[in-house]
Amino acid sequence: MKKILPLLVICFSVFSCKKSTQTIEDSIRIDSDLLYEVTYEDYNNYRAEKKMSTNQIVDLFDIIAWEDGSFITIEISATNVLQFMNEGNDKFLVEITNESDNPMTFHQKFATKKECKEIVNTVLNAKELDAVFLSTFYKVPIMTKTLDEVIAEQNK
Repeated sequence: MKKILPLLVICFSVFSCKKSTQTIEDSIRIDSDLLYEVTYEDYNNYRAEKKMSTNQIVDLFDIIAWEDGSFITIEISATNVLQFMNEGNDKFLVEITNESDNPMTFHQKFATKKECKEIVNTVLNAKELDAVFLSTFYKVPIMTKTLDEVIAEQNK
């Protein structure tokens, strides 16, 4: 995997942006494995791309110096990545990417560090992310809107 910069750059470095008429799936299949490909960066002390277990990934949340923009990405399948990006004040953008293009639409939500650890355990211990789990996320067309904009529209 290429060096990962901000969250949007991750999307372009991991996935091609070809036109398609795909829609977001109602569930996401997880490639269950003992070790997952993980990339993380805190722009301070820690930066790596390596294979890690679920427990190591959860522990990473307490090791990283969470500056604004710090992130963790975890490859959960051939087409999906689970990403956590620090927004500051114990607020993280949680994103599950997919190759659905036209426009690229990802599952996103905000969470605390504690909730992020729970999400890691839930996702990496699941065989599949079903519609019930995914319903806790917003579907965000990342090329045209932000999560904040989607939340504001739904709260009108």
